[in-house]
Amino acid sequence: MAYCDDNAVRLHAPQAPAGTDFTGYIQQADGIIDAHLRGAFDVPFSPVPQLIANVSSQLAAGSYLKAAYSKTSKEAPEYAKQLVAEAMQTLLHIKDDPQLLGIDLRPAQEIEVEVPHAGIHVRIHQGAQRLL
Repeated sequence: MAYCDDNAVRLHAPQAPAGTDFTGYIQQADGIIDAHLRGAFDVPFSPVPQLIANVSSQLAAGSYLKAAYSKTSKEAPEYAKQLVAEAMQTLLHIKDDPQLLGIDLRPAQEIEVEVPHAGIHVRIHQGAQRLL
Protein backbone atom coordinates (compact mmCIF):
# COMPACT_ATOMS: atom_id res chain seq x y z
CA MET A 1 0.00 0.00 0.00
CA ALA A 2 1.42 3.38 -1.01
CA TYR A 3 1.94 5.95 1.71
CA CYS A 4 0.34 8.71 -0.36
CA ASP A 5 -1.52 9.18 -3.64
CA ASP A 6 -1.27 11.37 -6.74
CA ASN A 7 -3.48 14.06 -5.21
CA ALA A 8 -1.16 14.46 -2.22
CA VAL A 9 1.87 14.80 -4.52
CA ARG A 10 0.03 17.32 -6.68
CA LEU A 11 -0.41 19.58 -3.62
CA HIS A 12 3.39 20.03 -3.66
CA ALA A 13 3.70 20.05 -7.46
CA PRO A 14 0.64 21.90 -8.80
CA GLN A 15 2.54 22.81 -11.97
CA ALA A 16 2.54 19.16 -13.09
CA PRO A 17 0.36 18.60 -16.16
CA ALA A 18 -3.10 17.19 -15.51
CA GLY A 19 -3.07 13.41 -15.51
CA THR A 20 0.56 13.12 -14.47
CA ASP A 21 1.18 9.67 -12.99
CA PHE A 22 3.31 9.95 -9.86
CA THR A 23 3.27 6.22 -9.05
CA GLY A 24 6.99 5.66 -9.68
CA TYR A 25 7.93 8.70 -7.62
CA ILE A 26 5.68 7.57 -4.78
CA GLN A 27 7.22 4.08 -4.83
CA GLN A 28 10.68 5.62 -4.70
CA ALA A 29 9.67 7.90 -1.80
CA ASP A 30 8.14 5.02 0.15
CA GLY A 31 11.30 2.98 -0.35
CA ILE A 32 13.39 5.83 1.04
CA ILE A 33 11.11 6.13 4.07
CA ASP A 34 11.21 2.40 4.76
CA ALA A 35 15.00 2.30 4.37
CA HIS A 36 15.49 5.16 6.82
CA LEU A 37 13.04 3.90 9.42
CA ARG A 38 13.68 0.14 9.16
CA GLY A 39 15.09 -1.14 12.42
CA ALA A 40 13.39 1.61 14.37
CA PHE A 41 9.89 0.72 13.17
CA ASP A 42 8.08 -2.23 11.68
CA VAL A 43 7.79 -1.14 8.04
CA PRO A 44 5.91 -0.83 5.78
CA PHE A 45 3.45 1.13 7.88
CA SER A 46 -0.15 -0.05 7.96
CA PRO A 47 -2.15 2.00 8.63
CA VAL A 48 -0.10 4.91 7.37
CA PRO A 49 0.46 7.70 9.92
CA GLN A 50 -0.37 11.14 8.51
CA LEU A 51 3.19 12.39 9.00
CA ILE A 52 4.53 9.49 6.91
CA ALA A 53 1.99 10.30 4.17
CA ASN A 54 3.20 13.91 4.21
CA VAL A 55 6.86 12.90 3.97
CA SER A 56 6.06 10.53 1.12
CA SER A 57 4.25 13.22 -0.87
CA GLN A 58 7.10 15.71 -0.31
CA LEU A 59 9.76 13.23 -1.43
CA ALA A 60 7.71 12.16 -4.45
CA ALA A 61 7.02 15.75 -5.52
CA GLY A 62 10.66 16.72 -5.05
CA SER A 63 11.80 13.78 -7.18
CA TYR A 64 9.21 14.56 -9.85
CA LEU A 65 10.22 18.22 -10.01
CA LYS A 66 13.91 17.35 -10.22
CA ALA A 67 13.21 14.99 -13.12
CA ALA A 68 10.84 17.38 -14.89
CA TYR A 69 13.24 20.30 -14.72
CA SER A 70 16.33 18.26 -15.56
CA LYS A 71 15.17 18.30 -19.17
CA THR A 72 15.51 22.08 -19.36
CA SER A 73 18.04 22.91 -16.65
CA LYS A 74 21.22 21.41 -15.26
CA GLU A 75 20.09 22.06 -11.70
CA ALA A 76 16.87 21.19 -9.90
CA PRO A 77 14.74 24.11 -8.79
CA GLU A 78 15.34 25.31 -5.24
CA TYR A 79 11.77 24.36 -4.29
CA ALA A 80 12.40 20.70 -5.24
CA LYS A 81 15.56 20.64 -3.15
CA GLN A 82 13.71 22.23 -0.25
CA LEU A 83 10.91 19.62 -0.38
CA VAL A 84 13.39 16.76 -0.24
CA ALA A 85 15.49 18.39 2.49
CA GLU A 86 12.42 19.04 4.67
CA ALA A 87 11.19 15.47 4.19
CA MET A 88 14.58 14.02 5.11
CA GLN A 89 14.78 16.28 8.17
CA THR A 90 11.35 15.05 9.25
CA LEU A 91 12.54 11.44 8.99
CA LEU A 92 15.42 12.30 11.32
CA HIS A 93 12.98 13.90 13.77
CA ILE A 94 10.78 10.79 13.66
CA LYS A 95 13.78 8.58 14.49
CA ASP A 96 14.67 10.88 17.40
CA ASP A 97 11.10 11.16 18.69
CA PRO A 98 8.88 8.26 17.51
CA GLN A 99 5.91 9.75 19.38
CA LEU A 100 5.63 12.28 16.54
CA LEU A 101 3.83 9.60 14.54
CA GLY A 102 1.03 9.42 17.06
CA ILE A 103 0.88 5.63 16.95
CA ASP A 104 1.03 2.99 19.68
CA LEU A 105 4.67 2.18 20.31
CA ARG A 106 4.30 -0.35 23.09
CA PRO A 107 6.86 -3.15 22.95
CA ALA A 108 5.92 -6.49 21.47
CA GLN A 109 4.38 -8.96 23.87
CA GLU A 110 4.80 -12.68 23.89
CA ILE A 111 2.44 -14.94 25.76
CA GLU A 112 3.38 -18.56 26.30
CA VAL A 113 1.01 -21.23 27.53
CA GLU A 114 2.02 -24.82 28.21
CA VAL A 115 -0.17 -27.72 29.26
CA PRO A 116 2.40 -30.53 29.73
CA HIS A 117 0.05 -33.49 30.32
CA ALA A 118 -1.90 -32.63 27.15
CA GLY A 119 1.23 -32.01 25.07
CA ILE A 120 0.12 -28.46 24.28
CA HIS A 121 2.59 -25.63 23.95
CA VAL A 122 1.34 -22.37 22.45
CA ARG A 123 3.33 -19.17 21.94
CA ILE A 124 1.45 -16.07 20.84
CA HIS A 125 3.46 -13.12 19.64
CA GLN A 126 1.72 -9.77 19.39
CA GLY A 127 3.84 -7.42 17.33
CA ALA A 128 4.51 -3.78 18.02
CA GLN A 129 4.89 -0.95 15.55
CA ARG A 130 8.23 0.02 17.06
CA LEU A 131 10.89 -2.61 17.42
CA LEU A 132 12.64 -2.23 20.77
